[in-house]
Amino acid sequence: MSQRLKQACYLLLRIARSSTFQAIGLAVVYAVIASLISLSKHWTYNTYAFDLGIFVQSLQSTLHGDLLYNSVEGMSHFGYHFQPILFLLTPVFWLAPHAETLLIVQSITIALGGYLLYRFARIQQMGHGTALLVEVLLFLSPLVHGVNFHDFHPVVFVVPTVLLMLIGLTQKRWGIFGIGLPLSLMTKEDVVAALAVFGAVMLMVQYKNQRNIDKAYLVMFLSSLGVGILAILLARSVSGSDIPPMLTYIDRWSYGDVSFGNSVVESFHRLFSEDSIRLLRYYFVPLAFMPLLSPALVLPALLNLGRDMFVSAEGQKQLSQYPALAIPFLFAATVVALRRIQDRAIRCPRSLKRINATKTLPLLLIAMIVLTVVIAPSPLRGVKVNPDTHDQAINSVIALIPKGASVTVSNHIFPHVCTTTVAYSPFSPVEGRLNPQYVVIDLHNKSHYTHSSEEHGIDWEGIFETEYGIMAHIDGVVLLKRPYTGPLVLGDSLDTDRITIDSD
Repeated sequence: MSQRLKQACYLLLRIARSSTFQAIGLAVVYAVIASLISLSKHWTYNTYAFDLGIFVQSLQSTLHGDLLYNSVEGMSHFGYHFQPILFLLTPVFWLAPHAETLLIVQSITIALGGYLLYRFARIQQMGHGTALLVEVLLFLSPLVHGVNFHDFHPVVFVVPTVLLMLIGLTQKRWGIFGIGLPLSLMTKEDVVAALAVFGAVMLMVQYKNQRNIDKAYLVMFLSSLGVGILAILLARSVSGSDIPPMLTYIDRWSYGDVSFGNSVVESFHRLFSEDSIRLLRYYFVPLAFMPLLSPALVLPALLNLGRDMFVSAEGQKQLSQYPALAIPFLFAATVVALRRIQDRAIRCPRSLKRINATKTLPLLLIAMIVLTVVIAPSPLRGVKVNPDTHDQAINSVIALIPKGASVTVSNHIFPHVCTTTVAYSPFSPVEGRLNPQYVVIDLHNKSHYTHSSEEHGIDWEGIFETEYGIMAHIDGVVLLKRPYTGPLVLGDSLDTDRITIDSD
């Protein structure tokens, strides 16, 4: 072996043994595996207009000068949520304008958050091995599975940006803090509100204990307040309404037109419902309730959890994008709690013998990892390795739609066509959905075309105004064209009985 080859092998060995390389390598492995899971779900039609398609179309519209417009919401996304961090994705999306791009970016974002959590643990004087276990714990968290494997949501950026902000705050590196805070405020209005409360509480606690004001928390509070006002004004301007859709989400905490007493009873019913208790378990059981030992850091996570436990919309209690805000605070609080255990020996409740906490931390983290694996739903649930016959039928039908055509498609097909066509959702507020050039009906998923007042069947009259001919019908996937008189026509109009016969 030549001398140069020996030197190269020695250098590679040194790099592989370095703590930074191992932490980054772990993050890369997670990003690759998570991306493959997300892409598999997408390629088998398990992603949807809500919430992958709206962001794909919003970025596509932005590249054409219409800022964050999407047809599903019928306006710029700013009317519904304050998420200007999407603009940072436009260069990446310009290079690769595909739904898959956002899914890969989301997995990379979580991976970056894992690495930053490792750095935060090292700053807290944890050993390399212990910090790596903390990183693994994040990647296995059921909260992370919910955020990463349920379409795409820009709020996922809160994981690395808040951790970056906390690193800057802990080390008093104001340049890093000055990057993390603004980026966090750009992720979603929920994050803005949480940081405003967090900053205000920390200011009060510090003033009470030390009779001084930390300028970093003052900046956090004032900037959050300013961004919150900007978000509301922008939403009102975009929507043209004094009460924009962003503010109507307060209805999710409405318990109907009932008396105050009944509202209190109903709120406690929601708080102790099966879904709420399950959510509470996912937040704290895998972490052995460690975050509660750091009450200041865990405060935003508790606010987020309380919001979702009291909410009347059951969908918000599920593992999806809603816990994203809590993730960086939960894990940062866990790290601080573990550091405190490491800093001083603790007493066993029974024997009162002092134990070496440094040696027990890795064992404690391994136990937490095992508990997480046991309690977390499998991220592979519902994942198909290859598209089945029905998925292939959808692919064949979509291939018949020319680029640039207008098309109304169901929820699970929307993300696959919104970059190449002018796509609409069946029940979007945009009038263009009523008479597009093409319509794709998946008769295996009739609910996507069924009005809320209908239990069965398709609400043809409520969706379409124009007569269509059937251009193709493959395995229950029907492609309609307006007007279509070619040799493949199976029906001359949008006839309910004829479609029902075809669906059989």
